[in-house]
Amino acid sequence: MGFIRTHQGDRVGADGLVWGVDPMCRVLSEHGLHIAPSTYYEHIRKRPTARMFADAAVIDAIWKLRQKMMFYKGLGSRKMWIVLRRSED
Repeated sequence: MGFIRTHQGDRVGADGLVWGVDPMCRVLSEHGLHIAPSTYYEHIRKRPTARMFADAAVIDAIWKLRQKMMFYKGLGSRKMWIVLRRSED
């Protein structure tokens, strides 16, 4: 998806052809990477969900804990979950 976004609208060759999403998807499909143009446009329009925001908050809390205390860097997921639950109280 990033490749298409980066190169969309680039001028190619001496005649100055402009690459669009459809031709790029067609060329990528010829090389074994099947992406439909509708999939690309859906990905562009997609907004962050509540779950994405919640996951980002948890990742941020883990990062802050690990910066605050070196001991927390060695904790696995189960013990880190216990520490995070305890810190909410």
